[in-house]
Order: sequence, then structure tokens, then C-alpha cells
Amino acid sequence: MIASTRNVIHYGITDYLERDRNDWIIAHPGQIVLNSGQVHWTTDVEKSLLEGGLEGVTTYWKFLQDQLNNSVMLVRKKLSKLARVSVNALIVIDVHAKDVIGSLVE
Repeated sequence: MIASTRNVIHYGITDYLERDRNDWIIAHPGQIVLNSGQVHWTTDVEKSLLEGGLEGVTTYWKFLQDQLNNSVMLVRKKLSKLARVSVNALIVIDVHAKDVIGSLVE
């Protein structure tokens, strides 16, 4: 069971880089989406800080805003109940993540 869970999480993390984000959200279970999204957010924040400093973080904040807008567009489409719950939970996390980066920019 542990190995199976680890494989599904690993697939979610790697698949994030290969698909459009909205397609990726629909393709994976909610907890995988939340976990994998946070893994990539953490990696991207570290990269923006190390490589771009304040300018990099500001650019990343704008990227997060666009990403959030795309997720909101997904909510407006016809989704299954399970997919809608996943998207709504991800939007809450995304808003918080964007606000954290916004605080860094300020």
C-alpha cells in the first residue's frame, strides 16, 4: 500500500511537468493534486528566490495570478463532483500561496 501510494504521488509530481495544468488537475485524485502542486510551488519559489531575487519573486507572483485565473476558468466548466471539489480545494491553496509570495514582494 505504501509503495502504491508513493508511485501515485510520484506520477502526479512528474505528470505536472508534462500536461497543461487544468488537464493535470482533472486527471489526478484531489490529494495527489494538492500534494504535487505544493511540491512544485516550493521548488518554484526556491528557484525564483535564488535565481531572480526580488524581480524573480515578482515575476513568479504574476505567474501564480495567471495560474489562479486559469483554475477559476476551470471551475466555470462542467465538472464531476469529485473534480469540482479538487479544483475548489486547489484554488484555496493557490490563493494562500499567491498571498505568501505577495508578502515577500512587499
